[in-house]
Amino acid sequence: MREQRVERYRLGMERRVEMRSVPRIGNGQENRVGACGDSGVDPNQIQIASSRNLTNSDLKLDAGRWYHVAVTFESGNVKVYLDGAEKCSGNVGTSSVNFGVAHSDESDGKPRCFWIGYSYASDRYFDGQISEVRIWNKALTPEEINAPDHFYQVAAASDGLVAYWKFDEGAGTS
Repeated sequence: MREQRVERYRLGMERRVEMRSVPRIGNGQENRVGACGDSGVDPNQIQIASSRNLTNSDLKLDAGRWYHVAVTFESGNVKVYLDGAEKCSGNVGTSSVNFGVAHSDESDGKPRCFWIGYSYASDRYFDGQISEVRIWNKALTPEEINAPDHFYQVAAASDGLVAYWKFDEGAGTS
């Protein structure tokens, strides 16, 4: 991961996901970039959880299929794209996101830090695969999201790219 701070008021986040089954995932707290099946939402439906949850039925995922998910955030205004098509947008009631929270055990009121595919309870897990996770310090445009081969790879030196996990090792436990 490059040493560069993500601007708190504008960001983009992308990932490719494939669910093996329809789980209940999330972290049970506000300011999640994405979760499925929490707070009365269908277990296969993405939601952006903050002081105002953002979701709709266009964000339902089918098990066994890969999706490219892109989320843009600009001063509280969020857009969610599935496979390059904008499926949901709105204001989530918070004007900033902070990925700079130090890692901790999150006990005794410590703020939640950034996790990929993790939840606070062992029965709330993501049963699937995650690939190509990227964090940008800008809100990507529809043209950038839909650029040739963008769903599958980007250049590590891309303008505004501050973190990039390919998850292409093929095997492992961490």
